[in-house]
Amino acid sequence: MSPGERGKAGPREAEDVLHTRPAVREAAVVGAPGGHRGETVKAFVGPRPGAGTDPASLAAYGKERLAACTWPCQAEILPEPPRTASGRILRREPRSPAHENEQ
Repeated sequence: MSPGERGKAGPREAEDVLHTRPAVREAAVVGAPGGHRGETVKAFVGPRPGAGTDPASLAAYGKERLAACTWPCQAEILPEPPRTASGRILRREPRSPAHENEQ
């Protein structure tokens, strides 16, 4: 469980909901720097080829299916999320180009 700015949220619940959306190929929900407590919950989404999606539509979709306090505060679309050697999405916050520039 990751402490979000609005309570505790289990990443698996949000990932399961994201995977039910036809435009989503894969998703990872992780703790990320930010929020008033120093950490927030963020979803990284890999879209299916040819399918368009955006953070606002993902948020609307998720909040219809889960309580708002369990949904990630932020979402980012990554065409190809970073992977481990075994091919899984890197669970330690996938680094987006925008995030890397902040450091």
